[in-house]
Amino acid sequence: LVRALRAAGAVEEGEPSLKSLVLKVYAGTAAPEADLQAAWDAALSRSPLVTTLRPVLDLRLELRISH
Repeated sequence: LVRALRAAGAVEEGEPSLKSLVLKVYAGTAAPEADLQAAWDAALSRSPLVTTLRPVLDLRLELRISH
């Protein structure tokens, strides 16, 4: 949060907004990693939430795969 105290209501100044967001998704699967990565990429390209957030903040979306 840009101004964490403002968001908590502790102070009146500042703006309660995000500058960046990191989302890490952990997936365990027997599927080939390339298939899972392709599905992840396709889902992100169609996501209204991702499309909305990318222009306004530093959005990092990470897929972690374990077999």
